[in-house]
Amino acid sequence: MNNATTFLKISKGFPTLPRPIHPPSALRPPPSQYYTDRIQRGEQGVLTHEPYKSYPLPLWRFRTPSIAEKSSTALYDEFLRFYKEDDFVGMDMSRKFIQMGMTRSKRHEGQEDKLIACEIFKEKLGRCRGHDGYKVLKEGIKRKTLKDDVQEQRGEGKYMKQEGSREYLS
Repeated sequence: MNNATTFLKISKGFPTLPRPIHPPSALRPPPSQYYTDRIQRGEQGVLTHEPYKSYPLPLWRFRTPSIAEKSSTALYDEFLRFYKEDDFVGMDMSRKFIQMGMTRSKRHEGQEDKLIACEIFKEKLGRCRGHDGYKVLKEGIKRKTLKDDVQEQRGEGKYMKQEGSREYLS
């Protein structure tokens, strides 16, 4: 059996191998090393940043409305688990996977079942965006980013401008 055949068998439906529901705290980077200092727009960065990519990725499916319902519910459960742990990055990555489910389904609007799947993900995306805890944590990250930008401009941050270049201060 080659790798392509193995991938197809694994990718059909939900994973059958036992796996942790979400990344254990010990495996996650400290907040100072999150995947970016900036909140990225839309779906940017969703498939490139570990360990936040690997845990929700097997849950992301949208082939039929029933699969989309299970997938969106599982991803929203991940979103809530990350909220309980005050992990904004995990919440944001779960939201991005839900948004990707909506946009990828929407690409196949001509097919009735894909349009229904799109609506299922859209409803969950609305819940994510409207979640009070998500809004509070997002605002906190934005304030921290703004504060870091101001400190950097004043030369008080971890970067100091010298002769037009950025030199890292350790």
